[in-house]
Amino acid sequence: MGLEGAKDPSEAASALAKFQSRLPHLEEEGVIGAAERLCEVTTSGATSEEVRPMAFLALRALLEAHSGEAAGKVTAETVERWLQQLEVTSLRSASSSLGLLTCLYQSGLSSSLPRSLHRRVHTAALGRMGNLDHSVATGALHLGVLAAVKLQDATEPARTMGLVGRYSQSSEPRIRHAAFLALKSACERGHRLEPTFYSRACR
Repeated sequence: MGLEGAKDPSEAASALAKFQSRLPHLEEEGVIGAAERLCEVTTSGATSEEVRPMAFLALRALLEAHSGEAAGKVTAETVERWLQQLEVTSLRSASSSLGLLTCLYQSGLSSSLPRSLHRRVHTAALGRMGNLDHSVATGALHLGVLAAVKLQDATEPARTMGLVGRYSQSSEPRIRHAAFLALKSACERGHRLEPTFYSRACR
């Protein structure tokens, strides 16, 4: 694949472009092998902070193109390690891992995760919604809403939607846009917003 041995961002970007060009032609065995290797690269302590975001992007592209074959290779243990990395990695890697977790939730690949892990994903997203880096904040907004809907209890969705509603009034246009997209995604997944929510979020 090339990403495993990449020594700098330029080499990793070139390997990522080549990998993405081959995605439509991968057979099932190739998809499974690539998913296993990319999970290892994204969680390995030996992977540099310059290369890790490229590996996240490659795995996300693989999941979007071949979700059925790749799904089983993203285990609860792998998600646990991504959550641990969120505490210590650079903003760029944090943005990439949030994006990948969002991809898991959007595609339904998160259904096999234990409920306790859904709650940890949700908590991690809530803690990053106010990040000063807009790419991290927007990823957290999307993921927080999707994880809250997945929890399906009486309090978390309402609390999360209220928080996201406040970000829909942010002075940063990209944050406002992300907040409204996250709310739209929740509605598409069957979550009903309280009627009073619209007047607060849109004023």
